Amino acid sequence: MTARRRAWRALLWVMVLGTMGMIFSFSAQPGEQSSDLSTRIAEWILRVFAPTVETFAPARRQLVLEEVCFYVRKAAHFGEYAFLAFWACLLLREYAAACAPLKAWAWATLYAATDEVHQLLVSGRAGMVRDVAIDSAGALVGAGVAMGILLIKKQRIRNK
Repeated sequence: MTARRRAWRALLWVMVLGTMGMIFSFSAQPGEQSSDLSTRIAEWILRVFAPTVETFAPARRQLVLEEVCFYVRKAAHFGEYAFLAFWACLLLREYAAACAPLKAWAWATLYAATDEVHQLLVSGRAGMVRDVAIDSAGALVGAGVAMGILLIKKQRIRNK
């Protein structure tokens, strides 16, 4: 195995484990801290993309903020697991694993389930089956994108 290949594998391991660590650290945040982060992101989104919300009555503005917050949190779930499955699929393909996208999706979905259990142990957090479903959907997309990239690469090599 070449040094370049070893370095690529090492990078993929770092990306997979780093993504898992990032997910774990976000899930370890107490509910209030996690909510504050989501609220700050939602407020930024509203300032940039819907500045007229500032003119709404306070109660209406709060409802809009809460709804954007909900979608920010769910998009974060989807995105984190899309990245995890993307990197896991590439890593598994490096080891010539059969059904790499399916295994990457399963790996990420299993991690999502354990992460929701982890959240049950964190103050102010809850484990939700709905979040596992969102995470799993993100993982499916991430594994699919990775497989698509690998297929394009394979086709280009074949056409040379």
